[in-house]
Amino acid sequence: MRRKEAKRVMVIGLDCATPQFVFGPDRFDMPNIGALATRGCWGSLRSCHPPITVPAWASMMSGKDPGTLGFYGFRNRKDYSYSGMSTANSTAVREQRVWDILSRNRKKVILLGVPQTYPVTPVNGWMIADFLTPDTQADYTYPKALRREIEVEVGEYIIDVKDFRTEEKDRLLANIYALMNNRFDLARWLLDKKPWDFFMMVEMGLTASITAFGSTLTQAIQSSRKVTVSGMRSATTTRRSTNVSGSSFQLSGKRPPYLSCLITEQNPCSADLRKPMAHSGRHVDSLRNRDHAEPH
Repeated sequence: MRRKEAKRVMVIGLDCATPQFVFGPDRFDMPNIGALATRGCWGSLRSCHPPITVPAWASMMSGKDPGTLGFYGFRNRKDYSYSGMSTANSTAVREQRVWDILSRNRKKVILLGVPQTYPVTPVNGWMIADFLTPDTQADYTYPKALRREIEVEVGEYIIDVKDFRTEEKDRLLANIYALMNNRFDLARWLLDKKPWDFFMMVEMGLTASITAFGSTLTQAIQSSRKVTVSGMRSATTTRRSTNVSGSSFQLSGKRPPYLSCLITEQNPCSADLRKPMAHSGRHVDSLRNRDHAEPH
């Protein structure tokens, strides 16, 4: 008897990954993402306004715009005054998100570091909260017992990179890599040990990288030069060459195997993606012209 294939969905988010450097003609050398685009199909999505971490992830997962959601950033007005401010954590999200609907329909979900998931809420599965978690002493998992499992199997959960505006760039880069390795080690364990129909994680290491190194690297990119950073694979735009590590700071450390470049910009949705991508995979725009194209 032929075994029935399980239909599952996996979403891996790279917060602040600028589309033009992922899919566009100026894309960096990222073998894994390139392989996915080549074997499957890819396309650009229009983000919300403002196109930043909060509210963009909640907007994407709920299908509602920021006006409906009622927040436009982490720091949100709680009344009509100029002084009343609040943090838009999970309690600010009153609309159902994808995992709420799936849980209600008895599908198993796993959520790892998705923005605006702290404080954690009950789901039909497992939830590990995002970087708004104050520390690991807080209840950052659902169910609570999952926290102990993580500590035994993976080690202490690294919530975020601390002090990412420091001038100690070597230490900061090592902490960013530690965060990424910790997050992906935990993801592999969850995928292997927990049953799931929907898995979603959001990697925030890129965001810390932008804050720490973005201005210097962006200047080099805008100058149409080749950026060479020790510890990372070089990313070529055009023509001349400059060594960023020798100008304002020295970067060092081993590059995680699942990343090829950490160079990006603050605005995740500002790129013009109308130019065709060289990958041989199908672009979703081309699928719309087919008679039997599936709905998107």
